[in-house]
Amino acid sequence: METDRISWKREAWRVVPLVVLSFVGWISPTISRGLTGAAILNSAALVVAVAAAVLWRRRHPVVVTVVVAVAMVFLPGLGMVTYWLYLSLAIRSRPPAIVATGVLVALTTAVMTLISPETGDFSFAGEEIGVVIGAFVMGFLFAAAVGAFGAYLGSSRREKAAVAERLAAAERAQELAQENARVEERSRIAREMHDVLAHKITLISLHAGALEYRDDLAPDEVRAAGATIRQSSHDALVELRGILGQLRQTDDATGAPSKPQPGLAALDELVAEHRRAGRSVDVERRLAADPPETVGRHAYRVAVEGLTNAARHAPGTAVRLELDGDEDAGLTLRLTNRLSLSAPDSPGAGLGLVGLTERVEFVGGRLTAGERDGEFVVEAWLPWQ
Repeated sequence: METDRISWKREAWRVVPLVVLSFVGWISPTISRGLTGAAILNSAALVVAVAAAVLWRRRHPVVVTVVVAVAMVFLPGLGMVTYWLYLSLAIRSRPPAIVATGVLVALTTAVMTLISPETGDFSFAGEEIGVVIGAFVMGFLFAAAVGAFGAYLGSSRREKAAVAERLAAAERAQELAQENARVEERSRIAREMHDVLAHKITLISLHAGALEYRDDLAPDEVRAAGATIRQSSHDALVELRGILGQLRQTDDATGAPSKPQPGLAALDELVAEHRRAGRSVDVERRLAADPPETVGRHAYRVAVEGLTNAARHAPGTAVRLELDGDEDAGLTLRLTNRLSLSAPDSPGAGLGLVGLTERVEFVGGRLTAGERDGEFVVEAWLPWQ
């Protein structure tokens, strides 16, 4: 409501001066012809009608301009109002409307100039055709000048508005890209944290559980379990510091961690680590050649998650890890373990496989995980590229 009140006040301040000027333009020829009651009433009615029309110029610019231009023939004082309305129309309208309305304004201007202010009749005789031509030429020139100026102002305003809109759209797109980058970075951090720490913490949990529930362990076995816990804790801390360091200092070109990630060359050490923890892990390799480094890194991550998943959900069961593939068939990695009837609850269960699936699909591969004939199977296929 307050905005509407301000808008009406602004319009009133624009209309009042125009009405006053129209009245001044009307009073002189009216007095010269004689102030009759009908003349005063008709002219005053026209002024009021024009004032009302001006208030509607934004909603119906063509109609309002045409009405006032026709009224100008009978009330010459409306010339200034007519051209002000035409200028406003030219600013806001397109060329067809500007040209069509401009022709009418020029015609009414020419007719107005040919009417005698004293008698109200046409002020030329048949032999004064030059006066008629001059009036029409001047009317068209003046209307063309006003229309061209208004079209220029309108084009300039629209161009500025378009530039502002493009800048706003670019700013919104940049903000969206930054938000997407933050989301992707958070997802990447979550995957890295899980990949690096999950299997280390799982090993610590297994050895701590053995120390808690087994009373028959020899002193050497207790020391070995304690040493494994200490070493796994140390390794987890070192790798955590490494991740945090990578987050602070990333590769300039891609934003990826600059530290090389382990590949299949580190698979033997990973298996040995699980075997030292008391797990039974059998590995079978049927690779025609070493896969590319990128493929090897993703395959290693699948192996880490699969072994960690088996240790967490099926402790004490044997795990079979198979690697198969070549350049044409791609690389297939499969981890299989028997299902455990008493698998302990684990916080975050399933999150690792979700992140792993995203990682594999990102490089054009596929991953499946689920029960098959009493076994839990994690199988990943990666393109050899």
